[in-house]
Amino acid sequence: MGFLYKAGTFKDVPGPKGNIGSAANAINDLGDIVGNYTDSGGVTHGYLLKAGKYKTLNVPGAALTVATGVSNKDVIVFYWENSSSVFEASMLTGTKYKTINVPGATNSYALDLDNEGDVTYEWLDSAGVIHAALFHAGKYYKYSYPKAYETYGGGLNDKNMTAGGYVPTMGASFQGFNATYK
Repeated sequence: MGFLYKAGTFKDVPGPKGNIGSAANAINDLGDIVGNYTDSGGVTHGYLLKAGKYKTLNVPGAALTVATGVSNKDVIVFYWENSSSVFEASMLTGTKYKTINVPGATNSYALDLDNEGDVTYEWLDSAGVIHAALFHAGKYYKYSYPKAYETYGGGLNDKNMTAGGYVPTMGASFQGFNATYK
């Protein structure tokens, strides 16, 4: 079950009725929340919680859908699994889904977006190693934390800052980072 923490108080975000598990993944400045839930048949769906009402979100053709970011303009990003068990990324604007995979990635996971349409990602290379990417000003920028084995994309804000994590060497503990971009 997800939660909202505001002014020192926790509030449950249980997901749509009838789910067997849910998560709240992101919130915008207006209080709209996106996340995912699993239905009684074991299928994972994305959701938008807006003005106290849940809306189920499924990327067309997806075996599972996870909503991971929402802008103040109600643009939502997702990662989802296709019929070949490959993870892809999409953006929902209005009623239109657009695939936004990192070029050259074997799997793309959009994890957050800001109000300008910048998107942060995790992506896998052909060896299965995890890297980070940023879609900014119409271009994809792939990056890795200096000398790290793996880099995980994460959150993004409207002040050109991103946060994530990295693993310095194979088998090492996960570490966090934040970075500023222009």
